[in-house]
Amino acid sequence: MLLLLTHLALITSILLTDLDAWARIMLAILMVTSLLHQSRLHVHKGWQSLILEQGRLHVRDMSGLEVAGEILDETVVTPFCIALCARLQGRRQCQLIFRDALGDEAHRELRVRLRYAQ
Repeated sequence: MLLLLTHLALITSILLTDLDAWARIMLAILMVTSLLHQSRLHVHKGWQSLILEQGRLHVRDMSGLEVAGEILDETVVTPFCIALCARLQGRRQCQLIFRDALGDEAHRELRVRLRYAQ
């Protein structure tokens, strides 16, 4: 929602400037293109849930597609943030999981499992 509001505010401010009409239209088109690109990245690339078992990772993305993959060695585990890198469907993907995204116990359990999985 914040992404949409930010883009709409920028488009409004572009249209209210005293630039030439063609420049305002071009900048507004660029902002709409940016909004579409960013919303596609955030909606379709995010992970909704993950299951970690015996070094394998099972992920359900935001579109509901479930895929299995492997955890890569580039995964970084800290008490504050986890950079979980995995190979899913032949492509390398990384997700940042911050401490406040999960409960303290769930975040700790994920950190422990990832350390043993590497």
